[in-house]
Amino acid sequence: MHIGFVADTYKPYTSGVTHYIALNKQVLEKMGHSVSVFSFGDPRFDPGEPNVVTTRGLVLPNGYAFGLSFSPVARRAMRQVDILHANHPFASGAAAQREARRANIPIVFTNHTRYDLYMRAYLPFLPPALGRAYLTTVLPRFCRSVDRVIAPSAGLAEVLRGLKVDAPLKVIPNGIDVTHFASGDPSGWRERLGASSEDILLVFVGRLSKEKNVRLLMEAFAAAAPACPRARLVLAGGGNEKAALEAIAIRAGVAGRVHFTGPLSYAQVPNLLAAANVFVTASVSEVHPLTVIEALAAGLPVVGIHSPGVSDTIRHGWNGLLAGDTQPQNLTAQIVEICRSAESRAALSAAARQSAQDYAIERTAGLLLDEYRAVIEARRA
Repeated sequence: MHIGFVADTYKPYTSGVTHYIALNKQVLEKMGHSVSVFSFGDPRFDPGEPNVVTTRGLVLPNGYAFGLSFSPVARRAMRQVDILHANHPFASGAAAQREARRANIPIVFTNHTRYDLYMRAYLPFLPPALGRAYLTTVLPRFCRSVDRVIAPSAGLAEVLRGLKVDAPLKVIPNGIDVTHFASGDPSGWRERLGASSEDILLVFVGRLSKEKNVRLLMEAFAAAAPACPRARLVLAGGGNEKAALEAIAIRAGVAGRVHFTGPLSYAQVPNLLAAANVFVTASVSEVHPLTVIEALAAGLPVVGIHSPGVSDTIRHGWNGLLAGDTQPQNLTAQIVEICRSAESRAALSAAARQSAQDYAIERTAGLLLDEYRAVIEARRA
C-alpha cells in the first residue's frame, strides 16, 4: 500500500504531530508499505529520510509553516498514493481533500488538537461564542468531506461530537516506541541537575507555551514544595513561557529547585525519564499526549488533571493520580500525595509500565492499516 501523510508542517519543526507522522512512517515502511509525507515549509531543508515532498510555505518565527495549495510536484505525487491521511483540517487538510476529490483517492483525517482550547489561548480577543460558531461550522464541514475521522482517544471523540462533528469516526490511539522509552540510561542526569539519589524528580516534557498550562504546574509545585522538601521540578522543552515560569519560581522561593533543560532530542528524552520519579502535567488541551504515554513506558506514574486524552490514558490510583479540575490547589494535593509515599510510587510505576503496552507503535500502526484497508474497500464498493 502507498500511504500519503499530509500536514501543515513537518521536520525540522518539532511537535506531537511531526513525531506521530515520523514514527508511523518508519514502522509502516518496515512492514513493507510505501509512505510519503506532504507538507509546507522550506524545500531546501533535508529531512534525512526519503519521500518527503515539501511545498514552499509561510514559515512563522517559531518554525511552524503552512500554505493553502501544494506545488504541482506535490499534487502529482499525491495522485499516486492509495490513501491520503490528513493531520490538520484547515490548511494542508483542505488542500489534500481537494486533491483527493480530483483523483478519487480516499482520505482519512486524524484530529490531534483541541482547537477550541487553542483558540482561547492564542485568540483571547475573540468572543468565545464567535470562536465556537466558527469551529462548529468549519470543522464538521471538513470532517464530512473525508472518508473517515480518527480520534486518538474516546474523550476527544466526545469533544468532536460536542462540536457537531457527525461524520463516521473511529478511535485509534497514538502509538510510541515502547522499547525506546523503557530502556533509558539515567546515568549523569541527576549530577547534571545537582540532585541526589534521595531527591524526587518531577519531570514535564513539552513546549513551554500557554496551551500546555505550565504556569499552573509551576504554581502547584511551588505550593507543594514546603510539604515535599526533597522534590524538584524539571521542565524539558523550549517556548515563550520560560521567562514567566522563571519569575513565578523566583517569587515563590523555589528557583533553586526548578530546572530548565531546554529542548531535548528524541534520543535524550528516555534518559531523563529514566532518572526521574514522576511525570507531571497541567495540560488539558491534549487529545492523547505522546509524552504521557512515553513516561508510562519509562515506568513513571503520571500526575495530571482530569481531561479528555489524559483521563483516557491515566487511571487515578492505578498508573497515576488525577486532579479533578484546574484549581491549582487540587493539583498541589496530588503532587504532595505522590511525593510522600515511595511505596505508592513503586506500585504506580509497575502499573505504568504495564499500561504502556497498549500503545506500542506496532499495534497502533496495525490498527491504522486495518482502517486504511476498510476505507479503500468501501470506496471501491
